[in-house]
Amino acid sequence: MQRALLPLTAEGWRLRHSLRWQGRADIDCVAIAPTGIAFAIETKTRAFDDQHVARLDEMANWLQGRRCRRWCPCGALAILCVVRARRLERVEAGVLIVSPDRLIGALRTAAGTRQRPTFLTGVSSPQPQRGWESTWNEP
Repeated sequence: MQRALLPLTAEGWRLRHSLRWQGRADIDCVAIAPTGIAFAIETKTRAFDDQHVARLDEMANWLQGRRCRRWCPCGALAILCVVRARRLERVEAGVLIVSPDRLIGALRTAAGTRQRPTFLTGVSSPQPQRGWESTWNEP
């Protein structure tokens, strides 16, 4: 994941890896956009369940409440990257679930650091608030 996100640093993004969270657990990666939005990113090889999604949402809430005052004043969003998937990009229970081939684009779009694709022109622009609903429409 570190190599996959490295191109973002040239655009002013900050990356933090293995951030301690609740005892022995950690957040795999925190990507902080130049626009002030943080992304709590967890990776799974293939399978995940509702507990993983809920836990990641808790991580983003924790990040927003405890860390974002200094790091990212515009809030934190949760991303689950499914490493062995392809062309995956959907929202589930407030968490963006993506495959590695969609990760960078999804981050840039959610952070407001790139033009939105034409098929999303009718969808509202990203807002500095908690939740993906301002960026993606759920099916």
